Amino acid sequence: MTKFLVATHNAGKFAEIAQLLAGYGHTAQQLTDVLPPEGDADLLTNATAKAQAAHASHPDDYVLGDDSGLFVSGHPELFGVHTARQLPRHATNAALLAKVPAQTAVILRSVLVLISPSNRVQSATGQLAATLAASALGQDGTGFDQVLIPNGEAMTLAQMPVAIRTAYLPRQRAMAQLFA
Repeated sequence: MTKFLVATHNAGKFAEIAQLLAGYGHTAQQLTDVLPPEGDADLLTNATAKAQAAHASHPDDYVLGDDSGLFVSGHPELFGVHTARQLPRHATNAALLAKVPAQTAVILRSVLVLISPSNRVQSATGQLAATLAASALGQDGTGFDQVLIPNGEAMTLAQMPVAIRTAYLPRQRAMAQLFA
């Protein structure tokens, strides 16, 4: 069992990452240090900056940086690397549905960057192709789970049993690459 320091101040994101790490037999600790602001380049650059900042302060620990974004088909100006800056912290799904019509194709992408105590850097990307629901549906999950319907499915992530939903999560898909 390895403890990972997770470089995020987002409680929902941390909870999801901690749960996913537990599935691999690992534990997570949320990093409370100051993290660099997210930039405009891409998700990998942002996740790397967070992981590097955490590693600089905690060189003897495994650190995990993350950045995620929602990419809207036909609207490159919306969200992407700026998702967290274009949508409010609360009532996020309502704000998203007010800007993007139901049935719009989207991709939710997550990038994880892992730095080991030996300074080995690994990165992985996971993504989910989905469409937007007309309204928030379901009680389980975090983030966009109530409004994302994975391609080929009829219900949102939040309506799915955990065992099914987890396989669709972009962070899970990225984590599977890191631990392969």
